[in-house]
Amino acid sequence: MSAPILALGTFTFSTSTAAFDTLQRSTAWEWAEQKRVGAYPLMQYTGAEVETITLPGTVFPLHAGAGLGQLDKLRALAAKGEPQSLADGRGRSLGRWVIRSITEDQSNHLPGGAPRKQAFSITIARYHDD
Repeated sequence: MSAPILALGTFTFSTSTAAFDTLQRSTAWEWAEQKRVGAYPLMQYTGAEVETITLPGTVFPLHAGAGLGQLDKLRALAAKGEPQSLADGRGRSLGRWVIRSITEDQSNHLPGGAPRKQAFSITIARYHDD
């Protein structure tokens, strides 16, 4: 098995399971506007928005024994309805996250219907319980 790139709960992203192409992390902060007559609006900081990570990638089920079940493992993890720990390949903890969505595009099907390629996109959101 190849070295892990990222681990979400019990699922490990690697080149032999599900490899993502990019990691897009979005962090935003909310500022409310208070309009004023004859003047520019005032801005008031109201807090951080939910941080998200989007992972688009590809699974080649016939390559390196990845198998067809990789995305189903992630769906089962999401269906637990519990936050999952996230760690990068260097072992650095990135906190707890929830799976918000998984999309999948299958292509290059074999006789019998099994895809040779599964393109996916997973969106996770940081979980805070304070």
